Amino acid sequence: MVQEALGINDFKVLLARSADGGASWTEQGPLWPHLHASCSIFGSVSRDLSGDLLFFGALTPIDKPGEPNWCDATQGLKQNELFWARSEDSGVTWSEPERIPMPFPGSAETPGALCAARDGAWHACYSPYNSFDRT
Repeated sequence: MVQEALGINDFKVLLARSADGGASWTEQGPLWPHLHASCSIFGSVSRDLSGDLLFFGALTPIDKPGEPNWCDATQGLKQNELFWARSEDSGVTWSEPERIPMPFPGSAETPGALCAARDGAWHACYSPYNSFDRT
């Protein structure tokens, strides 16, 4: 992910590929460029047992360019949604982000990747946060 400046709500996902186990990387370009003006996207990539890649993260709407993603007054993140997406071709193409309902109101930070267990279950951690709204 890249952003214009620290604390700005404009994360963009850029794809990179390594052919040598991570010693060097080649940038492939942006992921979901059609969403860059409307959503800030942050997350992590993992792999399931079939070899598909999974992207798990948070989508935050961009209401105004340059807006912050953090509010000191509420100690909260701008209201966002959890999501996941899949690539069945080693990251060349990706599904559109699929929203995951939150179990209660608030924002979320996604500090880790989605874990696909051997039994087929998916597990993901997220950190609930206050939103900008005090209520």
